[in-house]
Amino acid sequence: MTQPSISISVFFDFLCPYAYRTAMWLDQVRDKMVDRDFEINWRYFSLEQVNLPAGSDWKVWEQADEYEHPNPERNGPTSAGCSRSGPPKLPVSRGLNVLTVSVPHSTMRGTIPPKTAR
Repeated sequence: MTQPSISISVFFDFLCPYAYRTAMWLDQVRDKMVDRDFEINWRYFSLEQVNLPAGSDWKVWEQADEYEHPNPERNGPTSAGCSRSGPPKLPVSRGLNVLTVSVPHSTMRGTIPPKTAR
């Protein structure tokens, strides 16, 4: 009997450390699911947009590829490369693959690793 396939959608903001940690955990889960079809659909979701004041007319997806945040303190290298068509392009243009990045557990001080699939 074949196992049913698993497909999940993960909404993430690449600047969020919790989403990053979850991506690392999902890599471990996928490695343990060798006998099943396991698909992860990564969907970008801007926390920057959600954290704006209510009623703000500014929309992250309406900004040009190199936009300035309404709060000048938040402008800088991390905001460059965001686009309305999907996740920010800056990490990819620098050679960072957010799906395969891993960090040694020793650098994750103060975090509790999630339980992995058995």
